[in-house]
Formats: sequence, C-alpha cells, structure tokens
Amino acid sequence: MKRCVCLFLVCCALPLAAQETKPGAVYVQTAPPGVQKLFVLKYAEPDAIMRLLKVFDAKVVSDAGLHAIAVTASSQSMSAIEEAIQRLDVPSAMPKDISLTAYYVLGTGAPSATAAPTPKDLDSVLTQLKSTFPFKSYEMMDTLTTRARIGMGTDTSSLGAPSLGLQYAHSVNRLRFAFSSVSPDGQTIHLNGLRADSRIPVPTNSTGGLQILDIGINTDLDIREGQKVVVGRMGVGPDQALFLVLTAQLLN
Repeated sequence: MKRCVCLFLVCCALPLAAQETKPGAVYVQTAPPGVQKLFVLKYAEPDAIMRLLKVFDAKVVSDAGLHAIAVTASSQSMSAIEEAIQRLDVPSAMPKDISLTAYYVLGTGAPSATAAPTPKDLDSVLTQLKSTFPFKSYEMMDTLTTRARIGMGTDTSSLGAPSLGLQYAHSVNRLRFAFSSVSPDGQTIHLNGLRADSRIPVPTNSTGGLQILDIGINTDLDIREGQKVVVGRMGVGPDQALFLVLTAQLLN
C-alpha cells in the first residue's frame, strides 16, 4: 500500500517539475487594465502639464498640435489627475511670448548731415546718453524686432542703415538669447545668454578702403516690461561708439 501511495505522489510531481523546467517558457503576470482618458486643454501647454503629472503613477502622452494629453492610470490616480488638470488649465497658465526691440544707436564726435533720425520714444534715452557721454551726434544704425516664447530663445539678424559716411556699406546686426523667463511679479523679464553682435564696415584712412569691425555684447539681463534699457556700449572708433538699447513686452 505504501508503495502505491509513493508511486502516485511521484506521478503527480512529474508534470509539475516538467512545467517548472520547461525551456523557453515565459510567464507574464497581467496587471489590471487602467483607465484611459483624453484631455483637450484650453490654456496650458500640453508639455508643461505632462511634466507636472509625472508625480502621479500614470502614463501621459502630450500632443502640442492637438493641444491635448492622453492619460492612462488607475481609477484612484485618474481622479487626482482630473482635479490637478482643472486647477492647472486656467487662463493664467496661457503661454506668453516676448516681443523684444533692439535699437542700435551710434554716437559720434561730430554732427553728421546724413544721420538717420532717432525715434521720438527714445528721447529720454538720448537725454541720458548725452548727459553721460561727450558725443555731439546720435543716429540710428538699425532697429531689430524679434519674438520668442517664454522659456525658449531666439536668434535673428538684420541689415542696418548705411553709416559712418559710407553710402553703400551696411552693418549686419545679430541678436539672440538662449533662454527667457518671467519673474513671479509678472513684469520682469529675464534673458539668459543675451548676445548682440555687429559687423560694421569702417573706412581706412591710409588706402581709402574698408575694414570689417566685429563688436558685441554678451550678458544676462533683467528688464521690466515696457522699460528702455541701455544694455551697453561698443567701441567703434576714437570718437564713435555703438549703444544697444532694448525694450520688451509680454504678449499672450
């Protein structure tokens, strides 16, 4: 009798052992399916919302073109995610753009009959420059306007007006910054890695030809919305200097 019982146990164990050691077998534990929802946002950027939802145990996919995010999560997490999206997708979260205007103002030691007039809205800046620097004449070399999304940078360039008594020689001006942000007060704009470069043709006294002068300013800058700021001075010649004046606006 004992022999029969032992034989029965051995026969029962053989299929189990074969199942455990079967080569190439893969056993997958299937997780319960999650809840899937699509959220079409009204104001906030999908990528920004997606980054914030990483605190939840969920899979989130964003689509900037459709202005939507797709979420897969458990029922409990989905309830918390829905509440978070309602709090985050509000008008104040609407992304803003920066409109940046750069004025390139040339100061010279002698009045110029061909000087390009400066705009009226720079009168206060010119008054400040005249009280600080001994130049007799100020003229516009270029005005450059660019626009960028908050959190991003920009790179733009333009052809300036003829200057320095050269009728057909133009300066080339380039303005860029790497990153922008807005302070909590909503009025101060920070430009990280601001770079202004100018390539200016300058007459040579000895041969009557031209040489190219490369000058520039590299700085980080905080500027209040609507304020005009003299960012810096770039030397052009013994009695000439180029001033960079910036003003910025926030746009929805």
